[in-house]
Amino acid sequence: MHLIAIVNQTLSAIYLQRLCQHLSIRASIHSSFDKAARQQVANTLPTASHTHFTIGL
Repeated sequence: MHLIAIVNQTLSAIYLQRLCQHLSIRASIHSSFDKAARQQVANTLPTASHTHFTIGL
């Protein structure tokens, strides 16, 4: 499983990253969706599992 998240607050990103580390979940967490973040997401998707879930909150 690989979690890709974009959150509005840097502090939330830090806590989510810590939670994923604690649960041994690979994660790409971004607090902004700039060009570098988009490129990393684009590079991650082809290598992730073929089953993707989108959760919008």
